[in-house]
Amino acid sequence: MRIKSLEEDAAMRKLYKRSAGFTLVEMLLVMAIIAILATVTFLSVNTYISKANTVKSAVSANNSSFSSKNANINDSFVDLGY
Repeated sequence: MRIKSLEEDAAMRKLYKRSAGFTLVEMLLVMAIIAILATVTFLSVNTYISKANTVKSAVSANNSSFSSKNANINDSFVDLGY
């Protein structure tokens, strides 16, 4: 086994210290990607929510007209004696 010289040891420590963390540019790039993904997700969710509200109001309007028709039918059955 070979003993490392002080220069080799110092070079290895310098290399390790340089690659031990993330740079500021890398962190900003990751934050930008996360922000873009969050924006796209938010817009997609808002689109689905508005479509769901449209369907909900259409179903509600259909149910209210259906129940009013049923009320008229029930009244006619009472008039017939059923």
